[in-house]
Amino acid sequence: MSSTKIAIWLLAACLGCDDSSSPRFPPSLEIIVVHDDDPDPSDATTVANDHDLVRPEDVEDASPSSGSPEAEDTGDEQSAAAGDAGRGWDAEDTEEGIDGEDAAEAADYLEPTGTEDAFESEDWAPDVSQPEKDTQDAGESNDGTEDAVSETSPPQAVDSLPGSVLFGNPDSLAAAWATGNTDAPASDLQAIHELAEIPTAAWFGAWNSDLANEVGSYVSLADSAGAVPVLVAYRLSWCNTFAADGSDEAAYLSWIEEMAEGVGGRKAAVILEPGALTPSNLGCLTEADKGKQLALIQSAVSLLKQQGAWVYIDTGRPKLDELPAVAEHLVAAGVGSADGFAVNVAGFETSDDSIVLGQALAGIIAGHGFDTHFVIDTGRNGNGPEGGPDSWCNPPGRALGHIPTTVTGALLVDAFLWVKPPGESDGECNGGPAAGKFWPAYALELIANTVWW
Repeated sequence: MSSTKIAIWLLAACLGCDDSSSPRFPPSLEIIVVHDDDPDPSDATTVANDHDLVRPEDVEDASPSSGSPEAEDTGDEQSAAAGDAGRGWDAEDTEEGIDGEDAAEAADYLEPTGTEDAFESEDWAPDVSQPEKDTQDAGESNDGTEDAVSETSPPQAVDSLPGSVLFGNPDSLAAAWATGNTDAPASDLQAIHELAEIPTAAWFGAWNSDLANEVGSYVSLADSAGAVPVLVAYRLSWCNTFAADGSDEAAYLSWIEEMAEGVGGRKAAVILEPGALTPSNLGCLTEADKGKQLALIQSAVSLLKQQGAWVYIDTGRPKLDELPAVAEHLVAAGVGSADGFAVNVAGFETSDDSIVLGQALAGIIAGHGFDTHFVIDTGRNGNGPEGGPDSWCNPPGRALGHIPTTVTGALLVDAFLWVKPPGESDGECNGGPAAGKFWPAYALELIANTVWW
């Protein structure tokens, strides 16, 4: 692998966490870097365990897409902010925790799945107290012999998203900021550099002028590392104001065909149309237009699945009493043919609450005859939601959530992902810049509030 450097992130026991010179990653993470000038791979930094995150840094000749979209100028502050990743839910689509009567209601929904237990936070949160060293050291197989780490044979993705390695976006807005602001305070620069190393999704929409080639280049970059990229297809209109440009059904299907062509039979996870199926957005459409929207998403699922993608239809952040309607919409949109659905995209709900909600929704969908799984956006949910009318838009006091992984330990949860890249603004609210712009001050606040950083 000529001139290639690969950083493999593994959910593993902490090695050398007392070393003050080591990067400030969660204590449960360590990095292995293999350079092509390492004559012996055992000289590389080692890790323990057999999972999970791959982040190639310097693979040649590929140009992945950069950040999430900017909002269109609609004259409506909240609507403009909605133009960014997963934006546009009404303020009344609140960021409230699930407890008390809501939890009991969720438990009722959970019955069809055969589980009533919510996933406990201590099971998924990185251990910041006394991480135990894995009994099997890196570079050592179960029989005590050394495992080979080959520069020419990167780890290969498995045939499902769970257990796959995740690819990081080397051209993320966070990475671009760190590269272009070398005069920033050293501590800030280091923090943003480290943030940019964590895998996030790459967003694609109407702003991509050569979609098939741009998606293809990005997927090739991930494929060369044996990793799975997370792509976001963000093209459908919300109430004819965001994301799309008023194009008709044929134009949308042509756009999806280009994305599928870019995937080209290789492994990729696709988060399909953030916000398109939220109750508030479907509610502003006529019944005829709602039917068209559901049919388009169903066709998109089919086209992407034909090219080998793992497809998760976004649900937004519905309330518990909206779940039956959301389940009906997902079934009509083809969730039975997809790999599942996505919850909390661009949101702040805790992982515990998101798991309860997702399992409840999966239980209702099971009642329609389809077994399904889901993924959770954990990028900014470390402190849960703030509450209040602007809780969806750059709320202060938030924190990074669970590190992206496809080994969650939670029933039906295929992955924790950072779909909305932390640090990218929700819009011009709470002091933020335009939607989709990288806001270093907010990124640093998220980092400062994160217990595992």
